[in-house]
Amino acid sequence: MIYCPMPWKNFKIGSYYLRQTQISKIVPDHKEASSLYEFNDVSTPMKVLDLLGQVKWRINKRVLDVSLNYIHISSLNMFGLMVDKKG
Repeated sequence: MIYCPMPWKNFKIGSYYLRQTQISKIVPDHKEASSLYEFNDVSTPMKVLDLLGQVKWRINKRVLDVSLNYIHISSLNMFGLMVDKKG
């Protein structure tokens, strides 16, 4: 992580610095949903999202190895090369 995400200030401002992100996806009746955020206390979920944003990422090396192996085998099969599936 190069820098920590911006803390949430309200349901429209927080997280990414370069891309505006809302705290949740608001669908068809957005006016009613927006008013629910304005008139209710959402400070606790915002604090939780701030904490989650500070968690450092780790690469699961076993999953990465399996993924790379699958990609390698798939690319060989794509070009019609025989692949020994036992090892």
